[in-house]
Amino acid sequence: MSIPTSKPLALSAVQTEYGGSNPISLSEYYSKGNAPASGEITLWADFNGTSNIATATSVDQKYNWYGDSTYSTEDVSQTADMVDAGTSIRPDLTDYTLYSYIDSGEPWLGKTITGYSNLRISTKVVAQHDTDGSPAVPPFDYAIATSKVHYWAEDLTGATVASLGEDSHGFPSGTRTLTARDNSDITSAMSDAEIKAWLSAGCPLRHTYYDDDSVDGTASASVDTPEVYYVSILADSISYIP
Repeated sequence: MSIPTSKPLALSAVQTEYGGSNPISLSEYYSKGNAPASGEITLWADFNGTSNIATATSVDQKYNWYGDSTYSTEDVSQTADMVDAGTSIRPDLTDYTLYSYIDSGEPWLGKTITGYSNLRISTKVVAQHDTDGSPAVPPFDYAIATSKVHYWAEDLTGATVASLGEDSHGFPSGTRTLTARDNSDITSAMSDAEIKAWLSAGCPLRHTYYDDDSVDGTASASVDTPEVYYVSILADSISYIP
């Protein structure tokens, strides 16, 4: 909460907002609120109405690709990192799993998160779909196969926090960027406390890319796993204690 804008302003109100030790001293609060980094601090002028909360807006941060499930070693030997949209990644032609998290680039990383709005996960992939048969022609054998991705929110030890669900990237086929998981997918899968801890940790994410084979009667369809260019976390805002 913000420091009150009414007089008198007690030094204890500054301590409540910004922390500190007793006995209270103004010198603890250089560069806090509107206070200078050195020199004279004026209690009312420098602190009335200020807050120890910062907010990052229009967040759009690409993940880094980590090669192991404990997020301890970044796989720099690959042809592309998650932050490089120039080269797609496909370790296998069958199902494969990537482990990614954001380890730099945002001021809220490692901080106490106090709020967030409209979280989303965005992906750019090369995917496809395949169909066989017709639902309008007897004997009505009709099969559909499409590239799919499933997402799990994790902590940095690789423990699963929540399943964020699965999406289909196969309609239409080809390279495209889309919102793979929207705000409701994330907020319905995790508690507020879990989301705040997840954001602070850099949103560790396990994402598995699937191929699909479907058979319905005499009709069959098959696709390969999609290639991935990048994965991003997006938010209208993320608030944190600096």
